[in-house]
Amino acid sequence: MNNNNVGAISTSPNEPCYITTSKNETLDISNYDYKQLLRLKYDVELAYADMIMETEPFSVERSIITKKGYENVSKIAGLIFTVQGKPIISWGGVNKSFIKFVKKIVYRVLTQKGNCLFFEAGVGTGAIITPISKIPNVKAMGCDVYVNPDFIDPSLTVYEGSIYDVLDKLDHNSIDIFYWNAVMEHIPVDEIDEIIKKLALKLAINGLIINITPNKAKGPSNITAFFEPRGSKSKGFHFYEYTLCELIALYGKYNIISYIGFLGNLKRGVYLLGRAKYIDKLKLFTEKAIMILPWFLRVRIIVYLGCDISIFRKVK
Repeated sequence: MNNNNVGAISTSPNEPCYITTSKNETLDISNYDYKQLLRLKYDVELAYADMIMETEPFSVERSIITKKGYENVSKIAGLIFTVQGKPIISWGGVNKSFIKFVKKIVYRVLTQKGNCLFFEAGVGTGAIITPISKIPNVKAMGCDVYVNPDFIDPSLTVYEGSIYDVLDKLDHNSIDIFYWNAVMEHIPVDEIDEIIKKLALKLAINGLIINITPNKAKGPSNITAFFEPRGSKSKGFHFYEYTLCELIALYGKYNIISYIGFLGNLKRGVYLLGRAKYIDKLKLFTEKAIMILPWFLRVRIIVYLGCDISIFRKVK
């Protein structure tokens, strides 16, 4: 599940762009301006998020509502890009530095094993899975709750569906690298433990998780930030934003530990990879210490320390 994906949208104000609200109303949003689109995205996300949480975890009903919600919200998000005159490359802010970073981890695995099964949860526009799939001896697979054929090459092995269901298609102990960016926070809180538990089964021994998710200390990090006070709880499709402390505890329950420490600003391509034992201590101390600081300072510190980015390993 990922808000990276961008639905089929109108690229011209003369062309209609329809969405379906949670009340099953059809709206032509092609003439909405930027502020109207932001407000609409917020309202639609909240409405669908409430509907999702009213259903049973992992139910067919939840799956249907989730796909419908993301399909319509991604149309709004895509039109926001159009109104701003920006190209749709990746909804999660992926740039060349992200690709180089992921490739670096993939090459580490290839050096050790000679081959690599790479799985991306939330492929979005294919900004990561597409270049990774072209690396020799890498088998790339992925999923998303809504797969847009305008962006995903049909030759790629990408499944439409929830992470929980799609993981069943893989053998136990088979994934060498599991990558998700701006996805974990979109998992309903009543499902996250079972998903990590299943992921632990599918990861190979010493398999890695590249975990990129907005740190709670700088939140809210989604559309909520436009309409709620800084530092408030995220709403809509960001069901929960985590601290590094919470991530370490969650993964630790399933024998997955923080392995490679990340320090720096990934978007700018300035970072250091080192021993998690030492780098995590700095991050964990910082997470607690900065909460007394003004929000704008917290954001800068979190970003430049790379507190949104972690690399975990399954140890047994």
